[in-house]
Amino acid sequence: MNVLVINSGSSSIKFAVLRLTANDGESLLSGLLERIGESQSRLHLSFESDSTKTSTDIAAKDHRQAFQHIFNALESSSDSLAIGAIGHRVVHGGNVFRKASRIDDALIATVRNLIPLAPLHNPVNLLGIEICKRRYPDLAQVAVFDTAFHQTLPAHAYRYAVPEPWFSDLGIRRYGFHGTAHQYLAERAASFLGKPANLITLHLGNGASACAIREGICIDTSMGFTPME
Repeated sequence: MNVLVINSGSSSIKFAVLRLTANDGESLLSGLLERIGESQSRLHLSFESDSTKTSTDIAAKDHRQAFQHIFNALESSSDSLAIGAIGHRVVHGGNVFRKASRIDDALIATVRNLIPLAPLHNPVNLLGIEICKRRYPDLAQVAVFDTAFHQTLPAHAYRYAVPEPWFSDLGIRRYGFHGTAHQYLAERAASFLGKPANLITLHLGNGASACAIREGICIDTSMGFTPME
């Protein structure tokens, strides 16, 4: 089965089509639609099967137009890109989501309630989910949360020295981010070593974070209530 993976950001959408195999996934297509809302947007496509790359100037005044261009590109490609399921990156799952979860009305409502914790990211993540559900109502769709991997933090790692109502009423605690990257690193290390390992993992990019992992379980991380904290 092929899975469409989507990372819907505030001004760009990253996406890929992966063919699931017995132990992993094979990338068939990767793409980036950037500069959403500007006078001229650009759609980049990379077909791994024949190493073909294209870049096209398009008009995408908002995310709905941007997704329409992506859908058109996928559906005009060969049958080998037929989509069987969709995975969405969602930045903030609060302390509710500890793993990837099937998208339904309850999940959407919960992610919407968490917008105050990620006002720049969760709204556009939700928009991508809602657009895809309308386009492909019969496909299974799953949300993968940046914060989920860090939900195993012990209380001494996620609690701050602040008044109790700040935590109980306002949800102020260490959440951690980049969880999908840290989890992937831990799983790949375990596959090489033949067992879960004790690790320090580093995610280095425009944003950077470190994570302490004991036998595959996150026990501390450098990002807290916000990525900048």
